[in-house]
Amino acid sequence: MLFAPKSGKETREEIRDFVEDEIDQAKEFVNRNVARARQAVDKGRMAVEKEIAGARASVCDKMTTR
Repeated sequence: MLFAPKSGKETREEIRDFVEDEIDQAKEFVNRNVARARQAVDKGRMAVEKEIAGARASVCDKMTTR
């Protein structure tokens, strides 16, 4: 691209367009992966909360049966 027989203005526009496209793709990649990470964290949090609730119930049951 840098050695193409085009004017400096045309070459700069092509470079700017290319860089803007790459930035947009990078932003989309980041946004997708942030969303996936949030889903994974939420799923993990729900699993931990479920286990904590089960442990609390077990402790309460053992305390009331004594």
